[in-house]
Amino acid sequence: MKKITFKEVLTTAMRKQTTTENQASRIVWDNLEEWVRRKVQEFIQSLLEEEIVELLGRQKSERRSAVDGFPATGTATVKSGS
Repeated sequence: MKKITFKEVLTTAMRKQTTTENQASRIVWDNLEEWVRRKVQEFIQSLLEEEIVELLGRQKSERRSAVDGFPATGTATVKSGS
């Protein structure tokens, strides 16, 4: 019986076609890539929203308080000069 070396085993295995199709792995990769992109986008979106809240000092869609004593509705009375 002939002894087979480790190198012969590796080279023989590397020459053989061990997979039949790569379509299944491509589908998995595409799904993984889509999932990662979506998670990164959600992460960046949340970071941006946190920065905006910190910058504005209020939550998204929250009305701001009166500025310079004017009502928040935007109706202000103008004082005439004397």
